[in-house]
Amino acid sequence: MSYILVPHADDEFQAWSLIENSPANYKVFIYATRSEETGYCDPATYPSGYQSGKEKAANPVPTGRWSASCESARMNSLKAFFAQMSATDPTIPGSFGPQVTKGPFPANGTPICREDSLPPDGVCNSTGTSPRDKVDTTARVLVDTQGRGAIVMFNLGDGDLTEAEAVWAVKTVRDNRAALGLNTSLPNYNLLGTFANSTTYADGCKVYPHSDHRSVHLALYKTDFNMKYQSAATCAMDTDVTRSKTVTDASANAAWKYDVSGTVSTGAHNNNYGWLMNVNRSAENSNSVWHYPLSRTTQKDIFHTHQYFWTKFAH
Repeated sequence: MSYILVPHADDEFQAWSLIENSPANYKVFIYATRSEETGYCDPATYPSGYQSGKEKAANPVPTGRWSASCESARMNSLKAFFAQMSATDPTIPGSFGPQVTKGPFPANGTPICREDSLPPDGVCNSTGTSPRDKVDTTARVLVDTQGRGAIVMFNLGDGDLTEAEAVWAVKTVRDNRAALGLNTSLPNYNLLGTFANSTTYADGCKVYPHSDHRSVHLALYKTDFNMKYQSAATCAMDTDVTRSKTVTDASANAAWKYDVSGTVSTGAHNNNYGWLMNVNRSAENSNSVWHYPLSRTTQKDIFHTHQYFWTKFAH
């Protein structure tokens, strides 16, 4: 069992070098949030991210931040990303059965709230006046029909994920495999986390102190989940680095491929997640296309192929 703790649906490639081409590993992607706080779900902002004819439109077109339609659009983009990546790497889960909701699971003393900056009543509960004022310990689950892994998505607050909630998410999945419909026969192997960095390094590694990503790092760095090892993606110059690995060209191209014009995204990442991004990648080529870039020689961007990791609690 290989667990990958991911803050949002579109961050998974940040640890891809330790995920790809691993046929022996049943990969469980644990999403701590439903990724529904993005401004690109606002009808007034959505057109600034979506490029018609150059990427897939959101499905459904979202009607607002924190909305059910935004959650559905994020999940559908996620499923399409995995389906496309599994066509290149058959060890990646990508042929999912129907989505099911499991739980609720016990909080076990962990303060859990979709939005930790509480509304004026100061109470986080299941029946608050705002849909964001909510305790939700259920999980949405997608299981790969070919036995390669699963997606487990919690609702712990996009932009409000805490270290304690991230710890709870991992423990809940680890300890409730049968209830979640996951493989129950394999031993726990590793736990991986996505990229975060709060330090300015001389080599120009991307400074990315996003609070949700930071909470993932703190959870994996400070809590022993009794895996063979726990690792999270960091910068090459981080003094805690213990290993590095490069994403294969096959996976990098599968995720970040463009057509011959260099403007239409055919790769799994920007084709499916492009509507969430308006970062100008014109520095990579002469065409003005607004997508997150992939750094293939440096770590100057959030997504890069030369990946470095710290490791904790090796058993």
